[in-house]
Amino acid sequence: MHPTRFVTIICDVASNADTDDPGSVQLVQEILSTSRRVEWDLAHEKLMHYMLQGSGADLEVTARALIIRYDWNPSRNRYTANAAAGIVSKLLEWCDACVVLEPRAFRFSGTRVPRSGLFWEWVEPSEAFDVWFLPGTVPRVMVRRARFDAEQPLADAPPHPLGFPYRTVTLEQPIPCPHCGHYSDSYRDVEQAWICGKCARSFPVGPVEY
Repeated sequence: MHPTRFVTIICDVASNADTDDPGSVQLVQEILSTSRRVEWDLAHEKLMHYMLQGSGADLEVTARALIIRYDWNPSRNRYTANAAAGIVSKLLEWCDACVVLEPRAFRFSGTRVPRSGLFWEWVEPSEAFDVWFLPGTVPRVMVRRARFDAEQPLADAPPHPLGFPYRTVTLEQPIPCPHCGHYSDSYRDVEQAWICGKCARSFPVGPVEY
């Protein structure tokens, strides 16, 4: 296929971002919670190429957009929300994961990445990738390049999100995470939100002095 065709596909995927599409979030939630999968197409393949060419990527699926941060470009790259279903389906397939009802972590081998196409020559069969699936109202997926000899990824120990300097806030008294209820006196501080070290989900900063 001519290279300009790939550019057109990605432009089409990006051009409809920020259009309300709650059905795309519901579809991703269904894919995570059941064995339903959707077809893989060229646009999904191109986005996956971007995700795996560096050391990692973070995905967030909202009704308005699929937001991806790449380690080589940590901006909030926005694509049409309906592109998320194919990406999540393929990652679940490569991880041999059926149902994800709570935060789960998996590792897949570089041998699962197709050897055909224009984009996969830089993914070596000897490599591995760790994936954290974080279902919820806003489903999130975190992908990191790994070593085969590294310890298996833990669901309750996801990596730090990409794109933000690492800062923590220490409170005088522990407060609960509004998502999982875990009490802590220390949270990661990212812009206008804090991130829970237990469930890795963020919540708006309240009127707490620190």
